[in-house]
Amino acid sequence: MGSYSITYAIYNKYWKYGIDERLLKVGGKEVPPENYELYMYGHIFCPKCSTPLSRSPAKKNLTKNTKSAHYKHLPSYKDIPCPYHTVKQDGKNFINEELASETEEDIQFKNVKEWAKQPPDKYMQSDIKVTYKGVNHDPLGEKTEIPISRYTGNKVKRGSNIETVQYICWNLDSLLNTGFTLPGKPIALPLKDLLYSTKLIKRNMGESSQLFYGKIIGFRKQTFKNRTKIQCCKGKILYLYTTDEWDERRGYGYSCIGKYVMFFGCVKWGEDRKPYVMLDAWGTYAVIPKKHKDQLKLATCELV
Repeated sequence: MGSYSITYAIYNKYWKYGIDERLLKVGGKEVPPENYELYMYGHIFCPKCSTPLSRSPAKKNLTKNTKSAHYKHLPSYKDIPCPYHTVKQDGKNFINEELASETEEDIQFKNVKEWAKQPPDKYMQSDIKVTYKGVNHDPLGEKTEIPISRYTGNKVKRGSNIETVQYICWNLDSLLNTGFTLPGKPIALPLKDLLYSTKLIKRNMGESSQLFYGKIIGFRKQTFKNRTKIQCCKGKILYLYTTDEWDERRGYGYSCIGKYVMFFGCVKWGEDRKPYVMLDAWGTYAVIPKKHKDQLKLATCELV
């Protein structure tokens, strides 16, 4: 989830700082930086100290020096105790300079280095403070020969990083023609060309991981892994195994039967000759909202 201490914020447009903090979480929802929308401005709060947060940068997913979007506390609340206040390094006197190009987010490209292994709040269970790694220039500070970057007028476009299939599902209509690199697939292709229907699964397709989508036709809670039945071709099925804790948190279960799920994994074959996919990471699957069904149909040229 990156090197920032605040891995998610709580969005609640009806709550204000100073009101009963229990109401913040009751009526709010967890929002990682990558899922932040502009309408949330002024209504996102720290899950630890409940003070208002801001996202940097506010409108993009990359800063000019290639840092991912992240949350930070507002300066006006710096005196409120919180284990996730960033520790600022002592200022340095930078005596050398280097020219650098400013990074600009390429909205036509997304990169998935790896899928989030746990929900955002799991990364915030430690109270270890994060040290600010940016530049803190102080003319009176200790001299250092490390060069400080001076940005020219040139800009280099780079795609932002994402970590969850859920982000893709929520924004499917605007991402279908966006270029993606996926884990194990370094060549960027349009998302619509990376989507793999479970109806096309065959015995000789290999075991490389793919970004699948398919219709849920059954669900069963089990002791070790929950099992979902996914529709394949000619009446056949694929078993999708997921973690019960993750399913409970995202409301994934019996109520999802009839909907479509997107997931990233490799297909294996059981002794009964039926295909299955085993998922462990939080970020590897999500239900596709019904509003995107038509876009999915058009993009994949399939009657879903």
